[in-house]
Formats: sequence, structure tokens, C-alpha cells
Amino acid sequence: MHGDVNGRTLAKPARELVRRAQALAAQLLQRGVVRHLEIMSLDLLNNGLTALASIGAVFKDKRFVWGGG
Repeated sequence: MHGDVNGRTLAKPARELVRRAQALAAQLLQRGVVRHLEIMSLDLLNNGLTALASIGAVFKDKRFVWGGG
């Protein structure tokens, strides 16, 4: 069961989100699902997180950095 507050998923620090995204990217690269090493880029991952925030898919939370929208 996932923790939530008032029906929303608990916020996660940006560092944790990026670390999980990099781990998934590494798995996909190892399995040969993707061949583009750029998916490991911290700049690309941070820009993606910022883009998601700009369209309201995630939001900045005072306790942490990012939370699900």
C-alpha cells in the first residue's frame, strides 16, 4: 500500500525521483530495450521533471520537492 495524504501520493525528493529514473534507464539499456545513452543524463532527467511540473503533472511540495498531481 502506498502512503498518501488527503488522497494524494506522498511527495518524493527530486534526487530520489532522478535516481529511480536513472536506475530504470540503466536496466532498459542493459536489456537492449533502448540504445540511447542520453537517457542517463541528469540534465535530461531534471529538464523532464521541470517540464512535468510546468504542465501540472507534478508539483513542488514544501516538505519535499516534488509530488504527484
